[in-house]
Amino acid sequence: MPVFGQAFMSDLYLSTATIYDLLAFAFVHAGMLVYLQPRARGEAVSWGRWIALGSCALLAAGSKEVGVVLPVMLLGYEAMFWKGASRRLLGPFLLTLMVGVAAVLPRMASSGLMQSNPAYALKFDLPSIAGMMVVYTRMLLLDNGLRPGVVYAVLGAIAVLAVTWKSAEFRFGVLLFASAAAPLMLIEPRSLYALYIAYSGWCLLLAVPLARIPIPPTITLLVVAAVAGSMNAKAWPLTISWAAPEQARTRCALDALAPLAPRLAHGARVLIVDDPYPPDDSILIFAARLLARDSELQVWRLRSHPQAAEWPEPWSMRVRIAGCKPALE
Repeated sequence: MPVFGQAFMSDLYLSTATIYDLLAFAFVHAGMLVYLQPRARGEAVSWGRWIALGSCALLAAGSKEVGVVLPVMLLGYEAMFWKGASRRLLGPFLLTLMVGVAAVLPRMASSGLMQSNPAYALKFDLPSIAGMMVVYTRMLLLDNGLRPGVVYAVLGAIAVLAVTWKSAEFRFGVLLFASAAAPLMLIEPRSLYALYIAYSGWCLLLAVPLARIPIPPTITLLVVAAVAGSMNAKAWPLTISWAAPEQARTRCALDALAPLAPRLAHGARVLIVDDPYPPDDSILIFAARLLARDSELQVWRLRSHPQAAEWPEPWSMRVRIAGCKPALE
C-alpha cells in the first residue's frame, strides 16, 4: 500500500476512525485489478468478473463516499488506453450510475449523514477550496511550510503535463488523484488519511516521469528514497504527537465497557446517558461491540442522539461513564 514512506498518514496505523478509509482503498483497488487484468490483455470482462466488480464498487462506496471513484476510473481507463472503443464504455457507465444511485445519493438526502453532520457541510466558495488544496498538497509534499504560490505552481504543472504529455499512464494517475481528492476540497479539512485513495494516484503520476529519467532505475530509487526519507524524518514527530492521547482515549473506552460486556445479551440495546467523548465520536460503539463480540449490539449515546431519551422501547442497560469507569442507572 502507498502509505509506506508518508509520515502524514500515520493515522492509518494509530487511529480506529480510519477503518472506513482502509476498506474503501482496498475495495477500489481490488475492483480496478479485477477489471484491468483482462482489459490490459485486450480481452472482454467476463460475467463473473462483472459480478465481482459490482460487489467491489458497492462495498467501496459503502465504506466511504469517495469509493464511488472506482467506476469513474474504469471509464477513464477505457477512454485513455482504448481510444475509439466507445462501446466498451457502456459497462463502466452503467456501473457508475448503479453505484451513484445505490450508495451515494441516499447519503445526500435530508435525513442522510452528509446533511446531518456539520463536518460534511459542502462549501463551494473558491477561497475555501483553494485553502483545502494548499492544506492537502503541503501534506503530500511533506512540508507544511510551503507557500501557497509554490503549491499552485506544483498543481498547475501537473495539470499542464496532463494536457500536453501524451502518456496514458500519467493521465490515469492524474485522474485517480484528482477525482478522489476533489470531494474533500468541499468539506472541512481532515488528516491526509482521507486522501488515501487519491494518494495512490499521486504516487503513480510521480512515478511515471521518474521512470523516464535516463539513468539506472536503482539509482533513481535510491535518490528518491533518500529525499523522501529525510523529509519524513522531519515530518514524523509532528504526525505522532496525538498518538499517546489517542491510545489513552481508546484504552479508557475499553476499560469503561469491559465490566459490562459479559452482561449483554446478543443484540442488546444500550443507552449511554453521559460520557466524556465528543458527540461525533464512535469509539464507545466500536469498543462495546468489540468487547461483546456482537456486531448487532445497539449502542446509543445521548450526547450524539438526545432524542433517544424519549424513546419508549425498553433498554437492556442504561449506563453513565465518568472518566474511565461505568455506573449503571
